[in-house]
Formats: sequence, C-alpha cells, structure tokens
Amino acid sequence: MKEKKMLIDIVNYNNYRNTIRCIKSLKNIIDEKELIDFVVVDNNSSNNSVECLEKEFKNDVNVFLVQSKTNDGYSKGNNLGIQYCSKHNNYKYISIVNPDTYFDQNVFEKILPILENDDELSMASCSVIMNGKWDIYKQSWRIPSVSEFVLNRSLLSKKTTAPLVYKCYKGNIVQTEVIPGSFFVIKYDDFRQVGFFDENMFMYNEEIVLGKKLKSLGKKAVVDLGSYYYHNHKSISKSEAWYNYRYNFNKALHDYDISYKTREYVCKTYYDSKGLIALKLVNLGNYFMLYTKHLVSYFKSLSYEKK
Repeated sequence: MKEKKMLIDIVNYNNYRNTIRCIKSLKNIIDEKELIDFVVVDNNSSNNSVECLEKEFKNDVNVFLVQSKTNDGYSKGNNLGIQYCSKHNNYKYISIVNPDTYFDQNVFEKILPILENDDELSMASCSVIMNGKWDIYKQSWRIPSVSEFVLNRSLLSKKTTAPLVYKCYKGNIVQTEVIPGSFFVIKYDDFRQVGFFDENMFMYNEEIVLGKKLKSLGKKAVVDLGSYYYHNHKSISKSEAWYNYRYNFNKALHDYDISYKTREYVCKTYYDSKGLIALKLVNLGNYFMLYTKHLVSYFKSLSYEKK
C-alpha cells in the first residue's frame, strides 16, 4: 500500500456540474507534487452524473469514482469513499468536501501544518462564505445542550442562538467543537477511532455527532478565520416555500420526516434519550405547523386564481 498525504472525499447526487467545478477549483490550488487523491461517490444519481464524471476524469489517475447502488445519505456515502480508497493507500488526512463548495486559495497550506504540530487536534477548517455572505454563526458552533438540540428545530418558536465565545488557539485560529460538514480536514487515525460517520444517520446533525465523539476522546477542533472557502448552498425564496407547501407537500413531509428521525436517533444514542419526550412534543407541534402552512397555501392559491 502507498503512503499518501490526504484523500479528498466528495459525495455527488444529481449534482455533477458542481462536483466537477469543485474538483477543478481544488486542483488549481493544490501542488501536483502533493500525494493527494480525490474520490467521488455517486449516491445513485437519477440523472447522467456518472457518465459526465467518468468522461471528465477518465484520464486523471488521482480521481476515483465510486458508484453506490443506493442513495444511503451523506454519512454512508462519505464512508464508502474512504473505505474504497483505504484498501489501496494509507492516508494521513481525510478532507470532507461538499460538491457545492468552491476554493480560490490554498486553504490546506494553513490547515495541515496546524494539525501536524498538535497531537490534541483532530479536525480543522477555515471560514466559510455562504451564498456570498460571511455569517459568524455559520463558521462553527459549540455542541448543543439537550434543550438547545430539541428546541432549535421547533417551528413554533424562534431558533435560539447561544452567544459565541471562541477560545483563541493561536493568532486568528480559534478553538471550537462543531465544524460545518461542508468542508473540513480530519486526521485519518482519529476518524477511524470514532468509527468515521455514523451510518444510521441519512442526513443532518452529522457534525454534532462527530464533535461529540471527538470530544469524548479529548480531542480538539479549530477554525482558521484567516482563510476561507465558498459554499453556494441552495436556498429557496418565501414564494417558492409556499409553492412547495401547496403543490409539493408530500415531499416536504418526507424531507421533514428524515430530519426528525435523525434527531430522534441522535437524542437516543448521543444524548442518552434526555429530552426525548420534549422532542416528540416538538415533533407534534411541527406537524401542526406543516399542515397549517399547507392549508394557508391552499387558500392563498385560491385567492390568486380568483384574481
């Protein structure tokens, strides 16, 4: 097996254009002499993602394409890529990268030396500019308490945001507990020790669980506020949201159910079921709000039709 510096792991689902753009941006900032591989896991896309990715990278020996026969979510998709490439190479670091991210500076030049020089550090990232905006609450956060974890997903109350006070690690590098899953670098051995991503979670809250598991090992995470990457996260307008409540309500319920089942699993597994009853009550309240919005959107559409 070959010794390599890092594996960059990207999960694609019907998003090959962004995936290709992301990889090209990374290749533009990385020295070709670095022993760095890319793996793209296609999560059973329903479009021609696989064909387009194969065509784009067929001559690139450092880009591996793995096809999953099913879409098992973010956690299992990322784990699949790591497992596939780890059969052939030994990696010191794993970088998790979302396909809708973009890089125009070599963030690894700053992140990797930080991890290299401190055994207590497991994970590092840098500032994220999301949809053209720098928001301090998007950079990282602490592990939520039970009440924060339960109430922050309630549709009946405003999201509570805890004051952010970062411990200065060194210069403009700050210590934190939870790093966004859109981009980070983690030591392979530490990632393996915590079992990589929990595959019981299809989507959402993976960052919180990883932060809790690393903290239980006495490990730390940091964010370099002096470097950045772009995350062009798809968002919808209020009018689009109301349209979905009216005409795509079954999908809205399906997406919410996935989110709730993940939160319920996290509550049971990583919070020792504390707050589980409150979470179930919040779930009932959320269903009430979802169906209320569906009805309101129905009457709104009737009023528009009359006009």
